[in-house]
Amino acid sequence: MSGQRGLVRELVVISGAATTCRRVAEQSLSLHSGVRLLWISDHRPATGEVYPPAKARQVLGRELDVLVFDGHAGLDPDALGASSGAVRGGGVIVLLTPLLDAWPDMADPAITRFLSFPHTPADADGRFLRRLGRLLRDAYWMRLRPAVGSAVQPLPLQPVEEVPRLALTADQQQMVISVMRVATGHRRRPLVVEADRGRGKSTALGVAAARLLDAGHQRILVTAPRRSAVDALFEQAEARLPGARERLH
Repeated sequence: MSGQRGLVRELVVISGAATTCRRVAEQSLSLHSGVRLLWISDHRPATGEVYPPAKARQVLGRELDVLVFDGHAGLDPDALGASSGAVRGGGVIVLLTPLLDAWPDMADPAITRFLSFPHTPADADGRFLRRLGRLLRDAYWMRLRPAVGSAVQPLPLQPVEEVPRLALTADQQQMVISVMRVATGHRRRPLVVEADRGRGKSTALGVAAARLLDAGHQRILVTAPRRSAVDALFEQAEARLPGARERLH
């Protein structure tokens, strides 16, 4: 997975029994302090914010250092794709799964919404999970094998201070220019920006907001489905213009 500004989002897969996977993940996370961490799970971890799988899409718009996606609670591909887009370049996605060879033969709670009556998760053939397990075995960067007495390994997390957070990609720079033109040009002209998840749209909007405020605009209104969806925008604006947060609404 390519991250913003040439950085890489690392993928760590921890496979095994649910309780063991969660314990290993928590132990590995305990080696890192001050990280923006979120779990997608029906299990409440000792530390870190947690969303149930059904609310995974609410992560969009946030910026995380580590996302722990608990496949034991069910693997919804859409939820995994949506939530992983919130991980910054240099961050880590931790995927907890049953043993990969056994996973396809287990009932997956997330498949329930795809089944028609009277079928149950046990009736699914596990074709998707079988292919996913094969791809994970071949493609992931790092795998932690939970075993009793094994040493706890730190996550391959690039420290925040090493990430060039104030640098923009060429696409982000163009987006900032476009926002500035619309905001200072003819009124009632909309601007629609489309990009894949995790490409830094919120960052670019935060930069544009800071520049507009610095240019003399007194107040900027920001709308989103949830306050957390604009956290990254507010952080980027404040980083470039101290006091910007108070002038964004």
